[in-house]
Amino acid sequence: MTRQESPKSIWPSNSSLLLRILVLQYVFMLTWEVGNAACVPEKGCDAAYAFYRTQVGDTLVKIGTLFQTTNERIGAVNPVITDLNFIDQNVPLYIPFRCDCINDQLLQKFQYQVQATDTIENITAIVYENLTQLNWVTGLNSISDPNYVETDRFLVIPVNCSCGNPTVSSDYGLFLTYPVVAGTGGNLSGIASEFNASEDLVRKLNPNVVWENSQPTQYAFIPVRDTSGKYPAYNGGTIKAGKSSSTALIIGVAVGGVALIIIILALLYCFCIYQPMKRQKKLKLGDPFIRSDGNYSGSASEQIHSTSSNPGSASFIPKVLADYTVDKSVEFTYEELAKATDNFSVANKIGQGGFASVYYGVIRGQKLAIKMMNLQATREFMAELQVLTHVHHTNLVQLIGYCTTDYLFLIYEFLENGTLDQHLHSARAAREPLSWSSRVQVALDAARGLEYIHEHTKPTYIHRDIKSANILLDKQFHAKVADFGLTKLTETRAVGSDAVTQSTRVVGTWGYMSPEYARFGEVTPMLDVYSFGVVLFEILSGREAIMRGALTLTEDFSSSNARPKDEQRALVTYFDPVLKYPNGKEKLPRFMDPSLGDNYPLEAAWKMAQLAEACTQEDPTRRPNMRKAVVALMTLSSSTQDWELSSFGRHSGSSTSFSDQRH
Repeated sequence: MTRQESPKSIWPSNSSLLLRILVLQYVFMLTWEVGNAACVPEKGCDAAYAFYRTQVGDTLVKIGTLFQTTNERIGAVNPVITDLNFIDQNVPLYIPFRCDCINDQLLQKFQYQVQATDTIENITAIVYENLTQLNWVTGLNSISDPNYVETDRFLVIPVNCSCGNPTVSSDYGLFLTYPVVAGTGGNLSGIASEFNASEDLVRKLNPNVVWENSQPTQYAFIPVRDTSGKYPAYNGGTIKAGKSSSTALIIGVAVGGVALIIIILALLYCFCIYQPMKRQKKLKLGDPFIRSDGNYSGSASEQIHSTSSNPGSASFIPKVLADYTVDKSVEFTYEELAKATDNFSVANKIGQGGFASVYYGVIRGQKLAIKMMNLQATREFMAELQVLTHVHHTNLVQLIGYCTTDYLFLIYEFLENGTLDQHLHSARAAREPLSWSSRVQVALDAARGLEYIHEHTKPTYIHRDIKSANILLDKQFHAKVADFGLTKLTETRAVGSDAVTQSTRVVGTWGYMSPEYARFGEVTPMLDVYSFGVVLFEILSGREAIMRGALTLTEDFSSSNARPKDEQRALVTYFDPVLKYPNGKEKLPRFMDPSLGDNYPLEAAWKMAQLAEACTQEDPTRRPNMRKAVVALMTLSSSTQDWELSSFGRHSGSSTSFSDQRH
């Protein structure tokens, strides 16, 4: 696909992309502010809490050192602590601290001494569990390279806080700082329920939080009870409207970025003035591309190469861009995209996330899905660019091109039948329900896409956000896995017992996260296997991963198991009465999607339920890998075809039991 000549097209394409992304990042950095809390009240307050979940090796003394408090103070506000000398891992704690007004921002600055293996990302995401952010720490401490910081250096770690908002309610004066990490924001009701607060109250107290699944890390301030079990009232005195940004912090960031600006200007000068420019012949997507060294390197649509930097790492952006060779034939102009989408009109919008909107457009007769991302999404933009230009498979969505003018754009093939969740969930019944055979095919296609990135690419990838909303359907209802913005590289060479476990900040979507990932940030391919199992339960039941406002048990089960009608429940537990009872198969029809009626083979549905149960085992070593899931679903597909050809009887799938399979 060729494009119009523009002044930008005379730049070397890889240098152009690098420079433009760096400029966009720096502009975003200069407009950054620490949180959104203003000084209400003007002098802050004596008590605020930070949410912290204990990790392996933690002691109360160690935690107290991180937050400059004592183990006695931590123990006093956490009744779960019965022994100050011992604490289990994975215990949620409230960490008390004073909430000060610093440069018209409510926050506290803690000190942290750098350890030998630390990076800034490790400090912000793992040590302080996302209570602070990488660019805040680098800005405040004038750090130019987040991958290198001197051992034993003391860093200032800012953490936002709140003392209340009397314009919303004066009944609450003690607040918990809770990180709403990327991918979890859509579960406002889940977060509110966890802290026994109403959704409406949490939303009003946090007007700047965008409650979307794909929104980057934000901070919600949750009203909590004191040690007496009561909500202390707001007691702030005079209210002072704080400034919208912290001048001192902005200056700190700007000073820390002077070197970056100088480098950018030098590169611009070098590449635009001195380096001789050679115009390359424009190519259509799919035409062979010849590198400057004369070697063939695939089609034009495949010409964004990368090395093995982790998309989730702080060093990812500059490292990867330096290694990209981006042929300009896959770069669209902003004008092309604006024209194709009728200036990004609402009528052309087909999707919306926390930091991205997706539009439908047609360019040169090809239907496209155009994702427009804001500057906060630079990491996600680069992750998708890396993965989808490195791997190609019929069950992975195809990346067509990109644009970096004003916003960050990724352009994909357009799939006519939308997302899987639009066909499954009655609350989003904009699409026709899927037949049983289509559901089996979709499950098999998605499994094949995951198997490919887990086992057949070098390096291999872990998606980290598998859900029905990220599975797209084409005209024939074949599925493609999409949205690789949270994808992480893994060091595993083969998915098996020797897989390398990595720890990272937790991203993803509530209801789909595996227990070991949600608790400890452990990243292995089994994380995707668990999420895929949840999708299988969705395919069977037509219900969402987090169910709300519905009874989940039939009248045949004991009343001791009954739940309130409005209680939230994870879908993985919905099938417990079926899968844990000896005669569960006979009960299964009551748990199936009503839109299917009786138009499915019970034996095949039972086998899919067993596979879903195996995939969602709490112990990751008991889950099958995606290769085994593909084999199982191929068997189900075959039995479904037999069932469709027969006008009577039910044909069984494979007799294999998945409950004890692993890898």
